[in-house]
Amino acid sequence: MWGGQALSSGQWQRIALARALHRGSGLLVLDEPTSDMDPRGEHAVFQRLRDAADGAAVVLVTHNLENTRIADRIYVLDRGQVIQHGTWDELPETEGAFREMLMLRTDRPAAGAAAPRPLPVTGNGS
Repeated sequence: MWGGQALSSGQWQRIALARALHRGSGLLVLDEPTSDMDPRGEHAVFQRLRDAADGAAVVLVTHNLENTRIADRIYVLDRGQVIQHGTWDELPETEGAFREMLMLRTDRPAAGAAAPRPLPVTGNGS
């Protein structure tokens, strides 16, 4: 190359998102759109997504539960089947996979559950 640099995977993701939003389609499918971005870039994308996708149906596939906060509806899938659905406000209060995953993510026990036991420390202390 003539003194240039290759784009990072996060930069490629931003370009792909910009192209998809620029097209103005009625349906936007995003599969882990911010997986290779730093937290600031991820935050910026989701701050702008709702306005940029105005009038479009957006399907967001993600393993990052925090990203589902912007969704009107959240669908939890297990082996291709919808096992739970609701809003960000409803799902953490409902028994099920979403609440369980959220508790694992935040390392907080669900209401009424025992706190996790600390991991045993092994070794000779040196």
